Amino acid sequence: MSELKNINISGVGTLDGGEYDKIILSGATKIMSYAKGNKIIASGSCTSFANLEGGYINISGAMKSEGGLISSDLIQISGSTKVDFIKATTLNISGTTKVNNDCTFDKVRISGNLNIDGSCEGRDFKASARLVIGKLLSADIVEINIEGKSSISEIGGEKITIRKGLSLLGFSIFPILKKELSCDSIEGDTIYLENTICKVVRGKNIIIGEGCNINKIEYSGTLTVDKRSEVGERECMKN
Repeated sequence: MSELKNINISGVGTLDGGEYDKIILSGATKIMSYAKGNKIIASGSCTSFANLEGGYINISGAMKSEGGLISSDLIQISGSTKVDFIKATTLNISGTTKVNNDCTFDKVRISGNLNIDGSCEGRDFKASARLVIGKLLSADIVEINIEGKSSISEIGGEKITIRKGLSLLGFSIFPILKKELSCDSIEGDTIYLENTICKVVRGKNIIIGEGCNINKIEYSGTLTVDKRSEVGERECMKN
């Protein structure tokens, strides 16, 4: 088996695709077809017409892709990125990212803005961000610090924590935007919510903190509701 080569494109260039050890792209690059590398670093402005697959992938600057990003290890995204889908073991996102379809992962860390038209599914989801997820967010652990007006169709997990986001100095990252999350349903074992508007919340042990408006709560363990929140129907599901 021949040894994989490296490719380095700087300035204005085109990558026709293929399999490499390292792919280094800087400046303005077009990726014309499927490309794979053990290590992929893309900076500057990158336009892709196919899937990009690697072990370690680092995208900085601006990327627009008709394909997806696939990694067996780590995908790190910063700047402004728009892709069709994402599949990663570990996913770190900062800046603004748009995903046209689904995002799957084992562990994800997010800051800034994330917009996913499809579902977002994995094991460990933690975000301090403005989030828009068109379908289901599902993870064993869900921790969200709300930054800006956010919406997620459905949230499911074992432990779900949603708080009003603050920066390290106690100031909001997006101070002029209302820190609020809207959902159709939230379902988990242990749930803590702040600044959340939701039609139905289902779980075992549920704490409703400040700033929530919940139409209905179904619980099988304990329920605590902050006086600064509004809750409609409460149904205890204990046998």
